[in-house]
Amino acid sequence: MPYHLLSDKAFPERVRFFSWCPTMDLLITLSTLGDLALYRFIITWQKVWSLPPPKDTTVGAVAWRPDGKVLAIGYSTGVVKLYDVNTAEVVHTILGTSGSENPAPVTCLHWAEESVKKRTMHHLESALRRFEMTQYMPQLSVIPNATSGAGVFASTQREGTANRAIVQDEAGGSMNLLVAGDSEGNFHLSVFGIFYLGVVSLSKITKLPLRHPNIVRASVTPDLSAINLVIHEANSSQQRMLMLDTNLLHTRKSEIRSLSLKSTQVNFLINYIAEGVRATEEDYDRVVELTKKNLEVFERVLLDHNGGLFVGIYLDGARISVIVDEDEGDRDVKTSTTPTIEFLGILATGTPSEPLQQYLQRELTERGLKKWERQAESGYLNMRKLVHEYIQPACERLIVHLSDINGYSRWYERFGPVGLEEPFVHSCIMLAGSFVGRLQELLKMLNVELRNFKEFAKWLHVIRAALLALMRHPSHATVVESVQPTEQIPSDRPYVAIDTIRVAEFLQTSFTSDRLASFFVRQPDESLEPFLPPCEFPLRPGGDLDTSSAQTSIPPPRNLRSQPEPARQLRRPAYPYTFVFPSELPSNMTRPTLRGFSDRLGDMCGRVFDTSANLIGQSLRMLGSVELTKSGEEEIHNGVEGEGGNEHEQRRGLLTQMRIVEKDAAVYQYVAYVRPRGLQGVDATPPSLWVARFRHLPPSTISITTPVHWHVEVACVLLKSISAEDDEGAQGSGSLDLLDMEFYDDEILCVVLREVGDDGNEKRHLASFAYTEADYRSMTSENTFGRGVDMGESVDFSMVDHAMKHLLVSDQPGFIAARSRVLTQFEAVTLATNGREGRRIVGLLARDRKRMLVLDTETEEDDQEDETENGEVEKRDDESRQSKEKGDEDGKGGQEDLDDVLMTE
Repeated sequence: MPYHLLSDKAFPERVRFFSWCPTMDLLITLSTLGDLALYRFIITWQKVWSLPPPKDTTVGAVAWRPDGKVLAIGYSTGVVKLYDVNTAEVVHTILGTSGSENPAPVTCLHWAEESVKKRTMHHLESALRRFEMTQYMPQLSVIPNATSGAGVFASTQREGTANRAIVQDEAGGSMNLLVAGDSEGNFHLSVFGIFYLGVVSLSKITKLPLRHPNIVRASVTPDLSAINLVIHEANSSQQRMLMLDTNLLHTRKSEIRSLSLKSTQVNFLINYIAEGVRATEEDYDRVVELTKKNLEVFERVLLDHNGGLFVGIYLDGARISVIVDEDEGDRDVKTSTTPTIEFLGILATGTPSEPLQQYLQRELTERGLKKWERQAESGYLNMRKLVHEYIQPACERLIVHLSDINGYSRWYERFGPVGLEEPFVHSCIMLAGSFVGRLQELLKMLNVELRNFKEFAKWLHVIRAALLALMRHPSHATVVESVQPTEQIPSDRPYVAIDTIRVAEFLQTSFTSDRLASFFVRQPDESLEPFLPPCEFPLRPGGDLDTSSAQTSIPPPRNLRSQPEPARQLRRPAYPYTFVFPSELPSNMTRPTLRGFSDRLGDMCGRVFDTSANLIGQSLRMLGSVELTKSGEEEIHNGVEGEGGNEHEQRRGLLTQMRIVEKDAAVYQYVAYVRPRGLQGVDATPPSLWVARFRHLPPSTISITTPVHWHVEVACVLLKSISAEDDEGAQGSGSLDLLDMEFYDDEILCVVLREVGDDGNEKRHLASFAYTEADYRSMTSENTFGRGVDMGESVDFSMVDHAMKHLLVSDQPGFIAARSRVLTQFEAVTLATNGREGRRIVGLLARDRKRMLVLDTETEEDDQEDETENGEVEKRDDESRQSKEKGDEDGKGGQEDLDDVLMTE
């Protein structure tokens, strides 16, 4: 496997970690300062986006979704955020242990995808997809002025687009699973990265005496039936691999997939509704603030005529309180007149008072009146538009999705084992229906308010015009007659028809009070319980839950017909739905606000999925534990060498890698790790590379009553020399240190080696090791494991002890590379690989953490490669120099001559 140089990149900052996208030529880098940057690499480098260091936290782990469209970032606060690769927007946040008293840093992220090579769509999935009603409904629109934190949930133009940014809902598509582990032995699972299955603590599912286990690696079998974790105990070099049975996640895969997709759609709509309510509240606040501001000015004028000193005005959503200080004392009094009285007076008599004349002529100018009219009318129209075009359609779509979920819950044989209960889903539908009724009330109120305000504003324009005419014709006794023109009105004034009833209604109900406050201002006695009446559900056909297939016990829902007769009489039938609308409640009962409905609906919908998710997460069972290294062995970390002599800085825990391989209808778990020198009491024994191979048995063979035997194999390679397969076994001299390694594909393990010769000179090697063809020795245990075996008693298997009994480490072969290259003028210390078909890339990071080489691998014969290598390197050299001359801002800087960077060993 030859290596061809593609690029020599200089980063502006020191890089702590980097990872290739599994499907595209994208590279994510994490600097030592905490900056995340995404680069696109084709021929030259281009920075796509960058994120500044987060406040009060650091990045602990990074994982790509298998399709490369979403990036998961784990932080030291226990939070995991999912970023859209195209926009760098946060599409979802997983709280993990961040809400606990002692949040643990995320140390491991792994995003696995279900294998679809032989997967056919389950009849359940086919039936559920065929009757997806929302595909025939109009698409939701973008909410105007959505907050930046709303992400795709509020700002994406189409609901389907937003969902596809999170899950790939294609017919027969695979399900993926995000695994996150932390430094305290907790891990959590998320289906599609969105359907959160809760936190699982290793201390609760195993009896092993683990001391602050740090989860450093994770893998998932292609059928999602098992999860493997590598843990490293604190203050110890002991490493274990734990095997867990996913139980319900595997046996109820189709149901969980359907529930996960519905969870994504419901979460989108809940966030969309909440964003719409927030935008409506902002428009409402602007209208109230505008009215309050104009009232304040009028109150000042009134107080000036009453001899008081104006202090402030208080608008509490129901009435206006004006605070003044009298000259005689410090006590607060209210004015003897109000704006409403003044306006009603001119409406009734046509003659304005002196304070009103002053206000209309000096304070409320024509420009100010038009601005008030324009902004208030815009606020009313925006509120009506948000309710009619955004919030209400989203609620109706939510009812459709919840009705589908309610149908799932009534299919108890399939969805009962995953904890989906009909009464709780039914309550969410009832609340969503009542919310629509409350929105209808708001629309009616907005129409009335807008109509009355328009009449009031038109009337004010007429009054101001009449006052100007009165100034030109002082003989006229009245200013305006609102409905019928009279001979007293100057002839130059046009006739304007005013509906005085609407003006009077606005002055009495909306001018100094707020009829919309009940929709937006929460009250202490606000309650949503009247909208959730007790219901009687029909008896469930099909009997009780089949616990034999679920591997868990679920308490069946209470049968309401078994209750006493008086209790049953208070309940209404659950079907057909009979929504309780706010207009049906007594007039003295406080109506809930839009925010109250939105928050409660989000909480209840979240609990529907949380109940199922927690049950699925709690169904995980420990299968067994394998001891990889013992406590007391020298720790060997990834070799990210730093300045000042710090040559073994820990980057991602102990130097351990995992990979799942499917071969010949079998599934194998490979674990590669390095053990120190001096094993078996022989000080001269060099460090060794160990590769353990575990064969995963089909889930059907691991039953409660039939435990099975471990089937473990191990290969040991001494790091005492390096040779290539085409060198006819020629051995080099000196000792080797393995600085970093990563599985390249299902056959090759790429490693970075440092060779120190007898003369003290160093060489750096990039080598590939064919790990599947290594000399494996069977370590099959006499112990058994299975779902019915008590954890901690008979399933803990020490591969170390077995290996030391059956292997003489000093007699094991040296490192034989399938291919290798000596790196000159480049001190590589760590690597990242991407072995996808059509674009096989290896990235090497130098000791200064700023320079990186990108190498491509090809499949030509060795002689063809040797003939073209020099020309290829020179071509890359010219391209790299031309790129630097164009001023690539991320790749400037002088580099060594690329002709001597790579040479055949």
